[in-house]
Amino acid sequence: MIRAVLRRAGLAVLLAAALAGPAGAQSDAVRIVVPAPAGGSLDATARILAQRMTALTGEPHVVENKPGANTQIGNEYVARAAPDGRTLLYAGLSLAINPLLQKGAARNLLDLRPVIAISREPYSLVVSSALKLPSVRELGRVAAARQGGLNCAAPPGVMLLGCEQLRHKYPNVNVIPYPGVAPALGALAGGHVDVVFVPMESAARVVQGRLADIVATSDTHTLPGVPTITAVWPDFAMESIQGVSVPVGTPDARVRQLNEQLARILGEPETQERLRLVGHDPLKAGTPEDYGRLLADLSRRYGAVIDKLGLAAR
Repeated sequence: MIRAVLRRAGLAVLLAAALAGPAGAQSDAVRIVVPAPAGGSLDATARILAQRMTALTGEPHVVENKPGANTQIGNEYVARAAPDGRTLLYAGLSLAINPLLQKGAARNLLDLRPVIAISREPYSLVVSSALKLPSVRELGRVAAARQGGLNCAAPPGVMLLGCEQLRHKYPNVNVIPYPGVAPALGALAGGHVDVVFVPMESAARVVQGRLADIVATSDTHTLPGVPTITAVWPDFAMESIQGVSVPVGTPDARVRQLNEQLARILGEPETQERLRLVGHDPLKAGTPEDYGRLLADLSRRYGAVIDKLGLAAR
């Protein structure tokens, strides 16, 4: 299933590249490209950064949403942009895992230059309360006993890998791709699927009635009675880092300038609070090299997971 989704994603990238026209944003603005639809937590965080960068520098900073193809449309758009430091990418784990999953995907870690890591986004496994699941440790038993198994709604990226890891543990789990978090949660509320991994901020807003939140991916979460995923499945990998990158070839001086400006914003208590309100844990400001090492480490970690699941691009 995942390979079919990614093959379609690759075709979408090629089509988007062929049809790409001039950007709709202000021509004199610094553009922050988000490879996801408007309205999600990644988009919300980018808009916080754009607002603060505009105030700090006096230059307009605007967010451009370029979703599609499992984030590859936006990633490749920035990779091919002029390396002048005026087209930035604000993206998540896709930079590290897309080349592992999709043959022919942009070599994100080579075509994009890290600037700074901004935040970490925790996730939660949400289940339908119709399952009457007393504990996440009972999930395998329920899946095995239920005719047809359990359906896991799988938005793109790390959430899709979450469902694939569940299926690896419990073969009677079915992975059902969904284009985003909102439709996946809608399917869960409507009884069409049984479980879904979503950002914790989304889970905290919707967990009520027919939905139950049973496991979290961060030990800093504030949902009472919810265990962490590593306490249940120690080898489970589900972590997402957001950060800013620019095209390779961007001058060192501009990368340093962006890093210093964003580090200053990231150190503001107000910015930290706003990031937490949209479900992100702000990180301590680091160097471009720090962000690069973090992405490389995540690529190695998820590479082992993807190999174990038999999902590596061939």
